[in-house]
Amino acid sequence: MDMNGQKDIESRVSTPRPYREGHGGGSDGWRIFSAMFMLLAGTGLSIAGFIQPPVGEISDSVLMFTAQALVYAGSAFGIDIMIDNRIQKAQHKEQSDNL
Repeated sequence: MDMNGQKDIESRVSTPRPYREGHGGGSDGWRIFSAMFMLLAGTGLSIAGFIQPPVGEISDSVLMFTAQALVYAGSAFGIDIMIDNRIQKAQHKEQSDNL
């Protein structure tokens, strides 16, 4: 710890995050499952809306739901990728500073 009582960068980077797989959490599985479910639901409703009479017209509410499902799935996958990239950068920097 430094003089202000805060942890230094090395201890923050090397501390495992509790919500990651293998660290006792498991919310990653739920995030991926919910994102995949939203993608399937949005796709299914879009197809169903397309084949319902009048054929070829999709309702605005179905399009809105599909858009929200895509945004949710993109954010669920994007947050995970962003966090992993930042951790890898911090670990790489830590390793290069130790050399």
